[in-house]
Amino acid sequence: MTTLTPEGLDALLDGFQDAVDGFEDLEAVNLQAADEVLGYVQPPVLTGRLASTVRAEADALGYRVVAGGPEAPYGPIVNARTGFMDTAAERSEQAVVEHYTDHTQQLLDQIQGA
Repeated sequence: MTTLTPEGLDALLDGFQDAVDGFEDLEAVNLQAADEVLGYVQPPVLTGRLASTVRAEADALGYRVVAGGPEAPYGPIVNARTGFMDTAAERSEQAVVEHYTDHTQQLLDQIQGA
C-alpha cells in the first residue's frame, strides 16, 4: 500500500487557524474604524457641551460612536434633527470598509502555502 502525504498541509491548516483567530479578535480594527467615524462627527455647536461628549468605543465584537450622555442628554434629539451622526457614518464608510479589507488581507497574507 502506498500512502501520499501532502507536504505543507499542517502549515496550511495552522495558517487557516491563525486567520480564524485573527477574525475572532477584531478589537484593534474595530477601534480604528470607530476612530475613523469619530473624525467625521461634527455636532452643531452652541456651547460645545455636546461636542465634548462625542466618543468612540470598541471591543472585539464591534464599535460605536456616541454623542451625549449625562452632560448633554439632548444629544439624541439634536442628532434626530440634524443627522450629524448619520452624516459622519456616510462620509467615513469607504475608509471604514478599507480598515476591515486591509485587516482581512493581512490575515490572508499570513497563510503559508495558500
